[in-house]
Amino acid sequence: MTDVRDDIAAEDAQPVKSFASALGILVCFGAFGAATVWDMFDGPEELRQEWEAPTPTFAPTLSAIKALPGTVRQYLRKRYAYKAEFIQIDSAIKSGLFGHIPAPNSMKGRDGFWFIDDRIAMANVQGVDHPPFDTDEAWQGFFEDAQAEMDARDIDFVFILAPNKHTVHRDKLPEWLDDTYAGNIRTDRLLATANATLKNEVTDLRVVFADMIADDPTVPLYYKTDTHWTELGGALGVQAALSPVYGDLPDPQVTDMQSRNGGDLVRMAGLETSIQEEVPSVRTAADTVCYDEKGDRFEIETIDPLPVIKYRCETPSAPYGRIMVFHDSFGVPAAPAVAALFRESFFYRTFDLDLAAVDLVQPDVVMKVFAERRVHFSDPAKMLLPSEDR
Repeated sequence: MTDVRDDIAAEDAQPVKSFASALGILVCFGAFGAATVWDMFDGPEELRQEWEAPTPTFAPTLSAIKALPGTVRQYLRKRYAYKAEFIQIDSAIKSGLFGHIPAPNSMKGRDGFWFIDDRIAMANVQGVDHPPFDTDEAWQGFFEDAQAEMDARDIDFVFILAPNKHTVHRDKLPEWLDDTYAGNIRTDRLLATANATLKNEVTDLRVVFADMIADDPTVPLYYKTDTHWTELGGALGVQAALSPVYGDLPDPQVTDMQSRNGGDLVRMAGLETSIQEEVPSVRTAADTVCYDEKGDRFEIETIDPLPVIKYRCETPSAPYGRIMVFHDSFGVPAAPAVAALFRESFFYRTFDLDLAAVDLVQPDVVMKVFAERRVHFSDPAKMLLPSEDR
């Protein structure tokens, strides 16, 4: 009878294999770590990477030494060597072989459209209300207080509610999402409250966009690969908001289409360089110049934009005076249309309406751009920040 020990490798051979595999792993991880360290010493890279995790600053100052452990830790977590390549390979394999997108916030729809995996936005399409708390009265209070504050300053106030992409392009949603809209969701009530309270009409852009898509299904109102509306969609929102103040404004026209890397939805899946998108431009003012908070000139990026907090634009040829815009991420694609209309445009990326900032700028118009999907988890009672005099 054969001894079972005959099937076992000699004891003196096993450690050799163990040491060889451990050495191979050590070499791989050592090279990976060395590449990451080299990246840290190699200096800053592209803007989005620096925003997500800035390159550590090695300087013989007390502030730099104190900040170094935190910046190194953040860099190792978010900027390690070949991170983008690893994500892209992982996503390409999983999506190509198994049809799975390894990005928890992105989902593929139909005809090349991507959507943010937002349960409330999808519930809105089905006419289901999902309030975390009752904010109907709070919204009315916000509109009443905001209008009163603007009246006291002799400033026109306009409000833009940017519709969810899910609502505008519901026919491009995944087939498993039933379209059973029944109405009377919080968005409907908010728009009704705004129009009953504010002096300037708040247009239901869901209706405007639906009519445009019915006439031309290819009209580029929202990016296919990004959460947000395009410059055209933003410009139409600006036109609707400002027409009650300045009368009929010219219809925005797409002046250019350029192929660009995909937006935030495919970036989260690591596919922004492999999926391209035709990006529309409606910029019409050749003399517009924009500056960031440091006073440096910069170009407004309207697909997957960097979160510049405060910026301003000057357009000497514009027909109107000064405007201040408080906005979330939907305000960035709308910024070129605003800048083309006003000689001075001040933009503040915040969910609040800051009266101290208004008093500092003293604009003719204050505009607030607010995304529909934020309606369900924002507390309007906390959105109006007092001026320094109060």
